[in-house]
Amino acid sequence: MFLDFKQDQWLDTAVSGIRFHLDRKRVRRELEGHLEDKKADLRRIFPDIPEAEAQSRALAAMGDPEELKTALDRKSTRLNSSHLVISYA
Repeated sequence: MFLDFKQDQWLDTAVSGIRFHLDRKRVRRELEGHLEDKKADLRRIFPDIPEAEAQSRALAAMGDPEELKTALDRKSTRLNSSHLVISYA
């Protein structure tokens, strides 16, 4: 349960700078997919890795959510929204 909270908190922070609700939801889903991919890669490489460690490493690999928030905020315009995650994730 705490693991889900930690990931949700990271995702919420990262997308909080995106002004448009629908864009924010879409980018959050995409970032969540990247996190899941990173965790799956870690479990493939280290089959015995505990879930908590896999999540911590995946979140660390994604970087500082505040920095991502700032970058996404600078790029979050309605015309440019389809390229937000591709440019910065």
